[in-house]
Amino acid sequence: MKSFGGRTKPTTASYSNNVEQYIMEYQKAIDILKKLLEKHPLNPEEKEAVMTAIGVLSLGSLAKSRIKNIKAKREKSTEW
Repeated sequence: MKSFGGRTKPTTASYSNNVEQYIMEYQKAIDILKKLLEKHPLNPEEKEAVMTAIGVLSLGSLAKSRIKNIKAKREKSTEW
């Protein structure tokens, strides 16, 4: 961790590990919300809120995948 003006900023390695941790939580949250939709009767407004949450969580998951692909591409381009 590095300190900037009294605030602590994670290093790239620790940030990467934290991102990995949160992505797993995104997928788990998506699964739980899908089960909620299947098991419990929700009014239309509640269904819309759950679907919006699933969409937002999915974007987080997609971001991880994109970052992973960019890193792989970068590593491949630096190989001799």
